[in-house]
Amino acid sequence: MTIRGQSVAIAGAALALVMSAALALVAVHRLSGPSAAQVIEGPYARLAS
Repeated sequence: MTIRGQSVAIAGAALALVMSAALALVAVHRLSGPSAAQVIEGPYARLAS
């Protein structure tokens, strides 16, 4: 695999991981209401902003 192909594969995997984490946060937010979602989003708030 070329360096470019490897970097594209890594970027794709990272994007999939971020998207799955975002979907999980949305699911938790809808299932358990705002209070639990804020607890879980706490560590991610610094990363997102």
